[in-house]
Amino acid sequence: SMHAGGEYTGFVPDMQRRTLMNLVVVAATAVPTLVLLGAFAYYFYPNVGGGGGGATVCGDKTGNPVTLEGWKKAHRANDRELVQGLKGDPTWIITTEE
Repeated sequence: SMHAGGEYTGFVPDMQRRTLMNLVVVAATAVPTLVLLGAFAYYFYPNVGGGGGGATVCGDKTGNPVTLEGWKKAHRANDRELVQGLKGDPTWIITTEE
């Protein structure tokens, strides 16, 4: 007949071994727990500093910068022109009455 494997055998780990086993269990569970808590906290941490540091200049068809003063002198209300926007992508500038 088969016997259950959990019978008392008289072996009790000493205090040093029990302490070591507890440290192993705590360390093994602390690492993933801290990683998850850190990721959760980082989600709420605001982005501070770093980055481009200012506005992006748009360019005309030859790549020269477009200024507001120069644009107002050369264009009237409802004029449209295709310029280079973010990362050189084509972007329309539409002049309004304001």
